Amino acid sequence: MANTHPFKRIGVVGCGNMGTEMSMAFSELGLQVWMWDILSKNVDGTQQMVDAEKTTKGKVTGYHDIKDFVKSLYRAERKLFMFSITHGNPADSVLEKVQEELKENDIVLDGGNEHYRNTKRRQKSLAAKGVKWIG
Repeated sequence: MANTHPFKRIGVVGCGNMGTEMSMAFSELGLQVWMWDILSKNVDGTQQMVDAEKTTKGKVTGYHDIKDFVKSLYRAERKLFMFSITHGNPADSVLEKVQEELKENDIVLDGGNEHYRNTKRRQKSLAAKGVKWIG
């Protein structure tokens, strides 16, 4: 039987337009949001935007370093990541950096417009650890 423990936090990878809007939406739904982007200016811009809104202020934390970002999710019983980044090599690069922290019942949602073969490859790679890749 699948673990149905509710998620309390989400890690959003990518703070472009879509990642920013998702971070705000997830926080408005009650999730604590941790976000990271390869460009510090994107993290800072998103942080300013969410802190300016009463409904999202204090519910979103931005990280400039991916290692700090991943460590921030360490205590989560289950991890939920939303990838809002360019498909292809960038997605593989980020997955490589977070993969060792993933464990059984964690979920990665891929918001990129990815080729189905890459999706299947990532699903197969993570299945051995019991991690679900949805994309």
